[in-house]
Amino acid sequence: MVRLAVFLLLALAASGASWTEYRIGPFRVLSNAGDTAARERLTEMEQIRFVLGGMLGKEAIRNEELTTIWPITLVLFDSQRELAAYAIPEVFIEGGSGNLSAASADVPPVPAWRREIARQLIESNAGRMP
Repeated sequence: MVRLAVFLLLALAASGASWTEYRIGPFRVLSNAGDTAARERLTEMEQIRFVLGGMLGKEAIRNEELTTIWPITLVLFDSQRELAAYAIPEVFIEGGSGNLSAASADVPPVPAWRREIARQLIESNAGRMP
């Protein structure tokens, strides 16, 4: 079921002519919501990464940016109506080679979405305490 949802979302994103892709570091946004909305979500993910990098002592100034084990992909739809047909049961779905999230541009991201990005960055870059 989960793999089917991931496959459908990626196939939908790849098949449409009006879809665009944006990338920064471990983040990827596939969007048909326009340039502004996609760049805002990508910037928000990058800001989370930058702040956590400073807190963990890995700063871009020293060329030690945070990364994740698997890339994080956000499929950004133009509206809630378009998203409804492809909604996933959780904020993120872990796939075989990445983590997938789906959202719409007309609704701001939920706190759980930001928290999950932060969790993935922390788990990939900070060692666990004994």
